Amino acid sequence: MSVPLLVAVTANETPQHVVTRYNNYRAICNGMGYENVRCKDPIAFQSSLTKTLQNLKNQETVIFDKVSLNEGNAYDNSSGIFTAPLDGIYSFTWTVLTKYGKYFLTEIVLNGKKVVSNHTDGRGHDGNPMSTSHANIKMKKGDKVWIRTLGTDGLFAIANWCFFSAYAMDSNDLLANLELMGICYLMMSFALLVAVTAHETPQQVVTRYNNYKAICNGMGYENVRCKDPIAFQSSLTKQLENLKNQETVIFDKVSLNERKAYDNVSGVFTAPLDGIYSFTWTTLTKTGKYFVTEIVLNCKTVTLNHTDGRGHDGNPMSTSHANIKMKKGDK
Repeated sequence: MSVPLLVAVTANETPQHVVTRYNNYRAICNGMGYENVRCKDPIAFQSSLTKTLQNLKNQETVIFDKVSLNEGNAYDNSSGIFTAPLDGIYSFTWTVLTKYGKYFLTEIVLNGKKVVSNHTDGRGHDGNPMSTSHANIKMKKGDKVWIRTLGTDGLFAIANWCFFSAYAMDSNDLLANLELMGICYLMMSFALLVAVTAHETPQQVVTRYNNYKAICNGMGYENVRCKDPIAFQSSLTKQLENLKNQETVIFDKVSLNERKAYDNVSGVFTAPLDGIYSFTWTTLTKTGKYFVTEIVLNCKTVTLNHTDGRGHDGNPMSTSHANIKMKKGDK
C-alpha cells in the first residue's frame, strides 16, 4: 500500500503508468546499491534438549525440544526437523554431552542423506565429554534437515547440555566485505547514473540523488553495499585457574573487531544494531581438570560448554555455539 501511494503522485496516471514508474525507481535503487530489505526476514533457530536420552533406536531422530529462537518458524521442535523456507545455504551446528563410560554418536542428514557426523565418546573417561559438529548445507525450498543417531549408537545424551542451531547464510554478507562495494565506488557510480540530464549543476545532481534515496527508503529499500560487517575474533593469552562463581572469561587478544563491538578489557560484546548474532567459543583444559562455561544474554543463560579432562591422559577441547537475537545495546 505504501508504494502505490508513494509513486502515484502524478495526476491522471493509469495503473500501468504507476507500475512502469515503480519499476523505473526500482531499477534506480538497485543501481544505487539498494535492496528491498523489508522483504527479507531472517531465518535462524536455537534449540536444546530438555530430556536425557538413552538407548535410542537405529537412526532415531534426536528431537531438540526447547526453542529459544525460531525466526522464520522453520524448525519444528515436535519432530526435530528444519524445513528450508527458501533456497539457500544454511549453517548448522549441534553439540552433544554424554557421560563417562557411555557414548552418543549422531549425524546430520539432508532429506535422509548423511552430510557429516558427530562422535561424543565417554568410554575411558572419568568426566563427561562434549563434542560439537558443524555443516554448511545447500538447500532447496522444502528440503529437510535433522539430527539422528548414527546406527544404534545413541546410548546416552545429557539433558540441558545438548544444542542444535542454524541460520541462513546471506549472500549480502559477501557484498559487505568487498571494498569495491564501498561508499566511494557507490558515489562515483551513482554520479554517472544520475548525471544524465544535460546542463545539470553539481547541486542539482546531489538534490536528485537525495530525492531518489528518499524514494528508495520509502519503497523499503536499503543500501546494503554500505553496511559495515560486524564480526570479532578473540583468544585467551593467560591461563585461568579457579575462577569465581559466574566470573567473566575475558578473551583478551583480538585479531578481528569490525565495528568495535567486542571489548577485550571486559570480555563483553555489545550489539551495535538489532539483529541475530552467531557466537562460537572453544575451551581447552588439561588432564584431570575441567572448565565449564555458559554464554549469557544480558546475564541470562543461553547455551553451555563442558570441557572435562577428568580421566584423560591428554588435554580435551570442546566448542559450543549459539544464535542469539539481540537488540541494540544488548550484551
